[in-house]
Amino acid sequence: MILGLFTLLAAEGWAQDAVAPEAPTAPQATLLIQSWITAWDQDQKRQSDPSGYGDPEDDPGFKMRRVRAGFVGEDGGLHYGVMFGMAAPADGILGGDGTLEVVDAYGGWDVHRHLGLTAGVQKVPFGREALISASDLVFQERSIASNHLTPGRELGLVASLGPEFLDVSIGAFNGNHSILGDDNAGLLLAARAQYDRALGEAVLSMGVNGVYDAGLATEEKGIGVDLEVLLGSVSILAEGITLSIEPTHTDVTSPAVLGSTQRLGGHLQVGYTVGQWEPAVRLEYFDDDVDADDNGDLLQTLVGMTGHFAEDRVRAGAGWVHREELEGKSLPNDTARIWLQFHY
Repeated sequence: MILGLFTLLAAEGWAQDAVAPEAPTAPQATLLIQSWITAWDQDQKRQSDPSGYGDPEDDPGFKMRRVRAGFVGEDGGLHYGVMFGMAAPADGILGGDGTLEVVDAYGGWDVHRHLGLTAGVQKVPFGREALISASDLVFQERSIASNHLTPGRELGLVASLGPEFLDVSIGAFNGNHSILGDDNAGLLLAARAQYDRALGEAVLSMGVNGVYDAGLATEEKGIGVDLEVLLGSVSILAEGITLSIEPTHTDVTSPAVLGSTQRLGGHLQVGYTVGQWEPAVRLEYFDDDVDADDNGDLLQTLVGMTGHFAEDRVRAGAGWVHREELEGKSLPNDTARIWLQFHY
């Protein structure tokens, strides 16, 4: 029904403002390689690394954080992309084995200058930092809140509409992290509105989004607000997300939580560009259950600097991660990290 409505609007009311066709461009190959060097880790006891939120459990050594390869292209009002890759898990809670998988596989059509449709495997429009490409992250890593409170990528359909200064995205997805079909009657629904405005020398961007996911054993509802400010060489990014999880009655699988659970997280990042160098600091807060005082309540600080070289195709940086467990058992696990990136 939604697709039919968009098609009707395009055919009848907005045909005169349809996007003018442009000369097709050849598909562009893209490659991203991100690697980490753990120079020092506070917890190096064998078999006792804490499997905590935001802790990848790395001892001193080397790790391939992400490898992605594929292509993107445009042809008039059409755009498309296919990307394959692997990634190490952000922490011990998420897990993962670094399997090669489809990262992106989408096709889109600019129906009208104020309406676009994109179908396939793509990012769910929820969470500003989650929507930023990994290649553009100053620390190569998203905050704990972004990793645990946003849906990431799913298979579905997204409609983008609005004038240039206001971008509204509405999407419907399977919500089961599979590209081979849906395994339940519920869908993951998400919507995001983002307002962008130049105010003198400053650029202001504000966003608000919501998500609803009816899964096999749980029902999740989340909302988030975010703000980004660019003022000369200074950049500020702030975001807050809350997610409620309700277990549902099912004989198919066990719910991830035993009772009603409210999760809360956010981050504040401030950066400054000096020539080809970008020092930055990020403060993070995460609580996996606001009604429980346990090791799911933490603060994390990441301080570091990234250098941009070879027209930003090569990046190299280093930083320090400091964790504070607010409740539960103390788990000291500070880390000194070096990161390298090649992006073509």
